[in-house]
Amino acid sequence: MEDVFVDGRPADLRSPLVLPPGTGRVEIHYTALTLVSPDRVRFRIRLDGLENLAVDVGTRRVAYYTNLPSGSFVFRVSAADAAGEVGRA
Repeated sequence: MEDVFVDGRPADLRSPLVLPPGTGRVEIHYTALTLVSPDRVRFRIRLDGLENLAVDVGTRRVAYYTNLPSGSFVFRVSAADAAGEVGRA
């Protein structure tokens, strides 16, 4: 993850993120480390605790979530390079 914004404000990523009640929008910016064709990296994302399956988001590097219910969540992202090699975080 590169950055997280909660209702437009940057979040501190040095500790687990706790969202206050009434949070409307969460943006998660992520990337993959690669030296070969970084613009061709494809991503799959999933928010454990909300989504059962990973979603193929292509080359997009931002996830948006709105009006999350109460609970615990873990954001997962996997990346595949142009050769199809997959890495997970």
